[in-house]
Amino acid sequence: MRQETGPVERASMMIEAVLAVGIVSIGALSIIGMLGQSNTFSSENRNREEAIENLGFVKSKLQEIPFEEAYEMLKGQTAPYYSYQYSANPESLRSDGSAEPERGEGSRLRRGFRRGDDPLLKKDLEFREGGVFRIRISQLLANGAAPAPLPPPDKLLSPGFSMALEFFIDPLPGENEGEWVEVNRVLRVPVSITR
Repeated sequence: MRQETGPVERASMMIEAVLAVGIVSIGALSIIGMLGQSNTFSSENRNREEAIENLGFVKSKLQEIPFEEAYEMLKGQTAPYYSYQYSANPESLRSDGSAEPERGEGSRLRRGFRRGDDPLLKKDLEFREGGVFRIRISQLLANGAAPAPLPPPDKLLSPGFSMALEFFIDPLPGENEGEWVEVNRVLRVPVSITR
């Protein structure tokens, strides 16, 4: 014969059930929160790794740019530059030596480095693979000091200078070029340019 439980026992069982549901809910919410943070950190790390992969290419391209143009970049007097990867046909080269954008059987990933006002940038970005980075170029400063005024290029003792390259992930390339959103910065490195 079954014994009936009294009201006190039923109430304590109900409280235990509510507490168990509460504990499971808190645990589930914590796991969901950690997954969201994990995705954010994963995305930030992927962007940083991609920027580091582009860095060597950007440095080699900066060495190829005429010194006067690099000097104007340092003064912030040119359109921003962009770094990215795009799908291209390595057999079909344009007049500047870059591969023609293309998707297909023979296409390969190529790196791009172009000014924001370059008409080929828009075409390359139609075939992009991965993130696009807007690059801010500024004087390399020591101890947070204010930048010294740059002398004219012909007054430099040697044709070389140090700069800081900052890579910003740019979800809308070509738009809002005057804005540098600090939370989008994924990499900052010193670079020397010499001729």
